[in-house]
Amino acid sequence: MEMDEANTVVDVYSNLAANAAATVEDIATAMTATASIAANAGMTYENTAAYLAKIIETTQESASSIGTSLKTIIANFTQMTTNVSNDEADAELSINSTDEALQSVGISLRDAQGQIKNLDVVIDELGNSWNNLDRNTQRYLATTIAGTRQQSRLIALLDDYDRTLELEAEATDSAGKSDAQFSKYTDTLAYSSQKLSTEMEELKQKFVTDNIMSSIYKALSSLITGLNNLPTGAIAALALGIVALGKKILSSILTPIKESTQAWREMSKELKEKH
Repeated sequence: MEMDEANTVVDVYSNLAANAAATVEDIATAMTATASIAANAGMTYENTAAYLAKIIETTQESASSIGTSLKTIIANFTQMTTNVSNDEADAELSINSTDEALQSVGISLRDAQGQIKNLDVVIDELGNSWNNLDRNTQRYLATTIAGTRQQSRLIALLDDYDRTLELEAEATDSAGKSDAQFSKYTDTLAYSSQKLSTEMEELKQKFVTDNIMSSIYKALSSLITGLNNLPTGAIAALALGIVALGKKILSSILTPIKESTQAWREMSKELKEKH
């Protein structure tokens, strides 16, 4: 993808994460294992992301495992084991065991010109037919296409395929959705707290420079040096002075409170005596 398509990536991930039980990180992690082979198989970015979100949502397995699983399933779909031409004599030949299995339920990997279809088109055809198949046929297809180890992930994609189609629609109609999700986030307490913390950090970096801190340290050092040079008696007198000053400040605060409390008590007493 081109760099100017970055917004599309963010929009698709954000909208899927908002509508599925899969996080942006989950889908992105799974996509790292799947993107290249999916693109080679003609799958759209949006549909690939939707498939990953559906499998993650259904299985709740690790994103990296899901990405590897879908990569394996795509490889099984697209491997060529027969050199199929466009000649009429070859019309009934299957490309591989997956094509043969699909043909048993009326689906082909090839289009009318004998070329392999875009794989998400094939998956959609299979998904839309899935609920009409009996259980044995479903297991036969899943095992043939995905193999014994990956069949459960393919079944997770194809079961309840209406849900997969919903996620495809969300991925396709995701333009601008990341901005909308961010707007919702900016209204939250978490965002406000984070924004305040960031701004405080910026303020600290602007004003608490090395020079300012150095000046503060020097001033404190000079004060301590001056105190150390005072005679012991002078330090004791200074300490007593600080204590006396503290008492005076405390008294100036407490005296008005005490006086107002006493006045209130006297007023209350007079009111009680009158009544």
